[in-house]
Amino acid sequence: MRTNKQAFITIVNGRNRSAFRKFYLEYDDMLYKIISRYAANAVETEALLESFFEELWKRPEVLWQTREKHLSVLLVNLCEERALERAE
Repeated sequence: MRTNKQAFITIVNGRNRSAFRKFYLEYDDMLYKIISRYAANAVETEALLESFFEELWKRPEVLWQTREKHLSVLLVNLCEERALERAE
């Protein structure tokens, strides 16, 4: 079962690195595929994915600034936005 939005916010707010790592492993493949649509190559895709997760760790408020309830949909939308911003 995938992590829900509230559970993820709790993980980040609690600065629980172990739980964040599990969360990363839960979503990295899906988000990698999305980012790769916008990136020039695998190296850029990895860099974008890493910076995306770093942003979530440092600025979790991005998650509650949206009304999207489903974490996977929210992550896909945010990932696409970041990838498009960098592609421009």
